[in-house]
Amino acid sequence: MLPRTVVLEDERHQQELREQAIKRIEGAADLLRRHGIVIAEHNPAELIPPTALLTALESTGIRVETEEPTLDEYRDAERRASLHLPPQSPDKKSDEMRDLTIWAVALRVARRDGSAMLVSRDEVHSGTLGSIEAESARLLLASSFDEALDLLGRLSPEAELAESVLKVVWDALKKDGLPLPDEIPRRAVSQVHFVADQDGHANTSLLLELPTEAGGIRANVRVFQIETATVQADVTDIRAGGTQWRSGSSSVKVNGELPRVTRPMDERMSELKNILKEKS
Repeated sequence: MLPRTVVLEDERHQQELREQAIKRIEGAADLLRRHGIVIAEHNPAELIPPTALLTALESTGIRVETEEPTLDEYRDAERRASLHLPPQSPDKKSDEMRDLTIWAVALRVARRDGSAMLVSRDEVHSGTLGSIEAESARLLLASSFDEALDLLGRLSPEAELAESVLKVVWDALKKDGLPLPDEIPRRAVSQVHFVADQDGHANTSLLLELPTEAGGIRANVRVFQIETATVQADVTDIRAGGTQWRSGSSSVKVNGELPRVTRPMDERMSELKNILKEKS
C-alpha cells in the first residue's frame, strides 16, 4: 500500500531523472556532431519513456493499492509541522508536511486494519520520537526492507545467503578466539557482495557488526572457496568494544563447500556452445 503522497513524490523524482537522462543524450549527440560524426535522427524523449511507480510495482506481480490522505490527516500534519510535534524533532528547521501526512495515513491504516508497517528511511518515520504513538496504533516501523523482513521474522535472500556462507566458517572463527556468539544474530551483516567463482560458489565479502559480551564486535569478512573442499575466511579490521582486537585480523581454513549461486562455468559454456551449434 502506498500513500498518494509517496506516489506524487516519486513522480516528481522520476521526472527529474528522465529530464537529466534526456539532457545527457542531447549533449552526447551534439558532441558527436561537433566532431563531424553523423548519427541517425532521434527523439531523446521517446528513448526515455516516463516511469510510473505503480506500473513498475504491479509488473512484478504484486497487488498495489494507493491510500488517499483525508482532510483530517492534512490538518493533523499541519498541526504537527507548525507546533513541531512528534514524530518530528522539535529542533527541526523545516516544517515538512509531506512526511507528516504519510505518518498520519500510516497511523490510520494501522488502526483500521489492526496493524500495519511503515517502511521509510526518513528520520521522521524511523526515529524514536513517534515510537510510543506508533506502538499504541500497532504500527511497526522499519527503515529498510531487510529490517521489515526481520520484524516479520524473515530474512532477505541476500541475508539468507550471507548467513549460510558464514555458517561454513563460524565455528572455526570462534575456535580461533574471536568472541562470537554460538548463533549468527539476525541483521549482523551489511555491505554484502557476492562473486561466483568458476564452479558457482558464492565467494563473499561483508561487514559484520554484532553485540557481544566484549561490548560489540565489528570486522570486515571475506569468505571464499580456495579448493574443491576447502574454504578460507579472512577477517580484518577487527574491533571489539571499540578497540582493536588482538592483532586486528584472523584467518582460518575449513573443510567444506560454499553455497552455489550459479552452475559451474564449464556447464554454462557447454550449453552456450550447443546453442550456437543449433543456430549455425
